[in-house]
Amino acid sequence: MYSDHIRRLARYDQWANHRVLEALNQLEPNASHTEIHLMGHILAATDVWLRRIDGLSLEGIQVFPHPTLEQCRAMFEHTSSALSHYCDGLTDEDMEKVISYTNLKGMEFTTTLSDILTHLFNHGTYHRAQIATRLRQNGFTPAVTDYIAFVR
Repeated sequence: MYSDHIRRLARYDQWANHRVLEALNQLEPNASHTEIHLMGHILAATDVWLRRIDGLSLEGIQVFPHPTLEQCRAMFEHTSSALSHYCDGLTDEDMEKVISYTNLKGMEFTTTLSDILTHLFNHGTYHRAQIATRLRQNGFTPAVTDYIAFVR
C-alpha cells in the first residue's frame, strides 16, 4: 500500500510542477528570474535523486542551474517521465531498500528509498512555495499547488 501512496505523490509532484511552469509564463520569457531558477533547482534535484537511486554518476549535473523557462520545460518532461516510470514499478518491499550514495559535499550516506522519495516530494513543495511567494510579491498570480487541490 505504501508504494501506491508514493505513486500518488509522484503524480501530485508532476501535476504541481506543471502548474508552476504554467504560472511562470507570466514572466518575461528571456529575462533571468529567481522563480525560474528555483524551478530549475526542483527539477535538477529530482534528476540527482533518481541518479543516486540508480547508482549513476552525478558528473556534469548542476543542482542549482540557471535555465531559461524553455529549458525548464524540457527538464520537466525528462524528470517527470523518469520519476513516473520509476515509481510505477515500485512494490511495498522496494520501499525499505537502503540506498547508499554520496552527497555533493562528498559525504557518504545510506537512506531508505521511502525516505528519499518522501524527501524529494517535500523538497519540491518547499521550493514551489518559494516560487509562489516571489510571484505574489511581484504582482503575479501563483499557481495553486496544494495537495488537496490535486485530489479534488
